[in-house]
Amino acid sequence: MWKLARWVVRPALDFILRWSRWRRHHQAVAKLCHYRRRAPNIHVQL
Repeated sequence: MWKLARWVVRPALDFILRWSRWRRHHQAVAKLCHYRRRAPNIHVQL
C-alpha cells in the first residue's frame, strides 16, 4: 500500500505502536460499555 501513496510520509514505528495500543484499549472499553448497555438490569431486592 505504501507503494501507492509515495507522497505520504511513513509514520515512525514508535507512533504506529503507540496508536495501535491506544486503539486496542479504546476498542476494549467500547466493547465493555456496549455489553453493559445491552445486559439486562437485574436488581435483587431483599
